[in-house]
Amino acid sequence: GASDNVEVCNSKQFKYSKEFMKKNKYSFNVLFNGAKYDDEENYSKSLDEIINYIVNRFEKDYVLFSNLVVELKKIVSYGDYSVFNVQEKENIIKQLTLLLNCRSDNANFKFLNDKYSSAFGKKNDRIIESCFVSNLSVTGLKESKHEF
Repeated sequence: GASDNVEVCNSKQFKYSKEFMKKNKYSFNVLFNGAKYDDEENYSKSLDEIINYIVNRFEKDYVLFSNLVVELKKIVSYGDYSVFNVQEKENIIKQLTLLLNCRSDNANFKFLNDKYSSAFGKKNDRIIESCFVSNLSVTGLKESKHEF
């Protein structure tokens, strides 16, 4: 049945820049395809760069999450990732990737510390007074705009 409640979800798909993807292609292959890494130190440094990139984009591009930036930086120990091992860094990146998809998924940071949320990014009690929806066709030729 119909409901008066709706869940707010992120509407901006997260994408890495082409240059960043090229620079870190080895690490992305290990991270998302399960390839084996040869040099753990370089891989770990690359993971640091990826976390930094995501957090910076999170702060700059995702207005919906603006109230969570300070908390996120604290959770991921922004700027000093040496406190995490490689597996924790990989999990941080995977959780942030889940959060920044165009769905209502949340990030689960309980694996870092039990006091952290298992539903980081959940957008409860958000009151939206106005909304602008823009749909662009795959070809980019047609666009429809709706304001609520």
